[in-house]
Amino acid sequence: MKTKKLIFGILGVLVVVVVVAVLVVALKLDSIVKAGIETVGPQLTKTTVVLDKVTIRPFSGSGAIQGLEIGSPQGYKAEYTMKLGDAKLAIQPGSLMSDKVVIDDIDVEGPEIILEGGLKDNNLTALQKNVNDSVGGTTGQPAKPAEPAPAPAGAQKKLQVNHFKLAGAKVHLRLAMLGDQNLTITAPDIEMSDLGTGPDGITVAELVQRSLDKLTAEVLTAAAGKITDLGKNVTDMAGKAASDAAAAATKESGDAVNKATEGLKNLFKK
Repeated sequence: MKTKKLIFGILGVLVVVVVVAVLVVALKLDSIVKAGIETVGPQLTKTTVVLDKVTIRPFSGSGAIQGLEIGSPQGYKAEYTMKLGDAKLAIQPGSLMSDKVVIDDIDVEGPEIILEGGLKDNNLTALQKNVNDSVGGTTGQPAKPAEPAPAPAGAQKKLQVNHFKLAGAKVHLRLAMLGDQNLTITAPDIEMSDLGTGPDGITVAELVQRSLDKLTAEVLTAAAGKITDLGKNVTDMAGKAASDAAAAATKESGDAVNKATEGLKNLFKK
């Protein structure tokens, strides 16, 4: 009897310890995630990475990341490269303590992006290169076996992201070809699904790499389209101005001929 009581007592203590441990982790999860982002982010991007607040509700599976700001790579002067006002998460609660965290949805609304430089070389492509170098290899290519580039510590946590969406990105163009003219365009929305559904999942670093690769491609395509439209408008305006000038010159010439003809008629009438 005493043995049974002792066993039940030990089991009871273990249950209490596990519950307390889960509660402690749950209560500190916000600060753990925030510290992780601010530590791993700069290692990946080689820029400053700061954020205002992380909110994770482990029992409901909801979460939010607010005020995330990624600085400019070395050699660029923009006050930031990317600024996310609010990113919402939907996490499967049961996966938080497992080897692979399953995120049903990541929804990023209305980020602000500054594109500085040229269409080929700019702060966004520099940021992309930094991340690719940190993860290993170049976009769409695996890292060379002889020169492995391991991801930063803390970026190796396995994830599964069922749906990722970034919508309404405002891109402020500070391109050399525009001179002092600052323009703002809206980049196309990007969506990705079923990331890391296999047994190996996807790392945080790989998720950042894939989303940044796709975002960079969309932003540069939208910027190039805007520049093309501007060039066409300038050409159209120049053509119209030339046409108007020619028409005006023709009219003035015609008026002069008419006046001369009338003068000759009047001369012969005398």
